[in-house]
Amino acid sequence: MIYGPMFGKSGSHYMVVGPAGFLENTDEGMNFRLAAASLPPGFTVNRVGANYAWDAKANIIYASTMTKTTFQYQR
Repeated sequence: MIYGPMFGKSGSHYMVVGPAGFLENTDEGMNFRLAAASLPPGFTVNRVGANYAWDAKANIIYASTMTKTTFQYQR
């Protein structure tokens, strides 16, 4: 299962969240790379559960869920 897409500064720049972590794309879906952050401990990608967000302008990745402290990763 994948969460996203979350769009960046252009339509060809976006991020998705999968079991491997936060994956970033800058070439219209051709190649993805790990965006320097794996999922925080205890977080998964399911239909119900954690919420993920990316502030592309400030380049901050967020993860939150009801029972855990909000994860914030500044790149």
